[in-house]
Amino acid sequence: YYENNEGIFDLMEKWQDPKFRNTEINMLTTDEKEILEFMSEQKNYLNMNFMFYDAPKGYDGSVFNILLYVEDILPSRLRKLFEVKKEVDKIDIFKECMVPVFDNKTKKKVGEKSMEFNFGIVRTFFPKISNNRTYDKYFLDIVNKIFTNKLVNYDFLLQFILQKIRDDFVNDYPTKISTLKGFMLLNYLNNLNTLKTTKNNVNKSKMEPTTTNMHEIDAFFEQFAAFFDSDAKKAIFLEGVLTQFLLNIQRLPEVSNAKPGKEPFRPKLKGLKLNEKQIKKLLPEIQNKLEEYGKNYYRTLESIISDYFVSAGNNWKLTNDEISFYFVLGMNLSNKFKSKKEEENKNDNE
Repeated sequence: YYENNEGIFDLMEKWQDPKFRNTEINMLTTDEKEILEFMSEQKNYLNMNFMFYDAPKGYDGSVFNILLYVEDILPSRLRKLFEVKKEVDKIDIFKECMVPVFDNKTKKKVGEKSMEFNFGIVRTFFPKISNNRTYDKYFLDIVNKIFTNKLVNYDFLLQFILQKIRDDFVNDYPTKISTLKGFMLLNYLNNLNTLKTTKNNVNKSKMEPTTTNMHEIDAFFEQFAAFFDSDAKKAIFLEGVLTQFLLNIQRLPEVSNAKPGKEPFRPKLKGLKLNEKQIKKLLPEIQNKLEEYGKNYYRTLESIISDYFVSAGNNWKLTNDEISFYFVLGMNLSNKFKSKKEEENKNDNE
């Protein structure tokens, strides 16, 4: 044990600070030389303490503020954090979502890469400064809970995820990256068993996969079964998918020629502040618009949504934030659910 410990500290002294690996693979922080994965590979005879600090005048400056001190973290805990990170990073919807890469010094975009989990994902929803308010306390609290295996409140987290998504939506910015970052964070915490949710008695039906649509839909719900544990959530998500199909059609020159964010149907989405009554009202309105345009290629999907609504009944035990999140998640994953047959019909009619 002594020799191994000595080797670790010799390396840390050689590196002079707790950073390691000039690569972006398997990082939990956004620092490209972090040492965390190396430390996670050690046995549990080594306890680690982590200090998070702010040096507003630079790391050689006179001001040094300690923000958070996390004590007695075992390598086995770090190993778990990396194992779950690798699991989440491999999920297709995240791998396929390309996010911009910026130069640390110039802050200019230098490329793109697949979305990967790190604490920067948490920071997306708890920025250092936003509207003259700091969210450092919440950010550091969540980071601390991740390290120390404490529960993070689902409703609290979803509130801030929706705040970011709604800000993007009302300002006509794309919501895909912020939505998928939110879903990635929820998946990461859920896989760590640190997501505190209130499970209600929910109705959940199993529909026969008689169409290509249903096979794809069923596979998706199975993949994310922890989040789609009620027919209400499934109906909301799929209605978000259908809504995005309508918005795409309204962008066509022969329909409305609308620019993204300016589609005629968009105001009906209430700035993504939706409730059960509004969600149920949307389905016939979407169907009517698609029929009006002569471009309703999604009758199978509409039937599936209707069946889920019927099965879900009334008085869903879902918050408005949950309803809005599942809806916008469906909007941003709509491209996964276009059947080949419907696309062929679409092409034949255009």
